[in-house]
Amino acid sequence: MLSLGLTAMSAIFLAVSWASTPTAGAAPAQPGGVRIVHGLRGVVADVYFDGKLLLQTFRPERNTSVLSVPAGTHQVDVRLAGQPSTSPAALSSKLKVIAGQNESAVVHLAPNGKPELSVYPDPASAVPGGQARVIVRHTAEAPPIDVHVDATRVATALANPAQAATQVKAGTYRVSVTKTGTQQELAPAQAVPFAPGSTTDMYLIGSESKSTLAWIAVQTVTAGRPLAQVQTGDSGLAAPRTRNDALVRNLAVLLPLCSLAAVAGALSRRRRTASGPRSTDARS
Repeated sequence: MLSLGLTAMSAIFLAVSWASTPTAGAAPAQPGGVRIVHGLRGVVADVYFDGKLLLQTFRPERNTSVLSVPAGTHQVDVRLAGQPSTSPAALSSKLKVIAGQNESAVVHLAPNGKPELSVYPDPASAVPGGQARVIVRHTAEAPPIDVHVDATRVATALANPAQAATQVKAGTYRVSVTKTGTQQELAPAQAVPFAPGSTTDMYLIGSESKSTLAWIAVQTVTAGRPLAQVQTGDSGLAAPRTRNDALVRNLAVLLPLCSLAAVAGALSRRRRTASGPRSTDARS
């Protein structure tokens, strides 16, 4: 069975390597937030960030938590899981991270069927009480679409990779997608719960020509704390998060613990040195 996540030591290495050491007198780079969404159906991938392995055997239709990344332009490479880091990437793209802003970086199919990376700024404004924000993002190999939330059309002639946003009363709705100007449903409709005060990013992924269109969605509260990951398509609703997410969330705990362990080890060695080596002579 393929491993779903990074080892703890690999995750720590990545966190330390991201925190680049500034030159003397230079202010550290202000970070931005990046959530990586895997929208290539059927593709298990290794994701590299600035030449370093970030996500190993990253499963499709999954996403990471928001990662703190130094502002600036970064290199993202996606390879099939297990391929050498020197092999040609299935996708190579630049990712611009803006200080103080959260964004979602989505690996998906372009209209021509080739892998593409699209980046969407994530809104930080508050959602009124009892309401929910819904953002629909067209990231599939498919023609322009109309998107309906129950009987309300929330997007018209939406083309890849555009997005459309609306606000609805919190509750569970039937979300469907049709070919623009027709009643022809391109993907199975889904019943999706929109929680009060939440923002739900819904991604249409897959390929119309291969009959693999499906929805995936990520739901967060305004402050950016993950509320739920709503999985659709062949994953079912409310699927569990990947081990990649857990490791990212646990970095804040792992790093201090490793530091404490290192300090304790150093103190222990100092005490043994001060008292001198233990004698192995059995004579009194």
